[in-house]
Amino acid sequence: SCPRCAGLWVDRATFEEIVREADRRASTAVPTRLEALPRREIDFNAAEVRYLKCPSCERFMNRRNFGRISGVIVDECSTHGIFLDAGELEAIRTFV
Repeated sequence: SCPRCAGLWVDRATFEEIVREADRRASTAVPTRLEALPRREIDFNAAEVRYLKCPSCERFMNRRNFGRISGVIVDECSTHGIFLDAGELEAIRTFV
């Protein structure tokens, strides 16, 4: 974790296990409509978008909306892992 920004670097295997665990703990009540899913609004007027470098390979990471509709934009190295800004891990758990 980063003491300056409170972000978190998670390797790919650990992130996938976190998502699986959140899925296992999810309620058995599944929303029947997509509108019922928890979503965060994406602030397109936020500060300038910055692309981060992977701490393992130093290549720029891609930005993607986790789960396509969650509103949680994560920085992802397709090989090594995911960087989560402060609060994004809990937002992903809530979405799952």
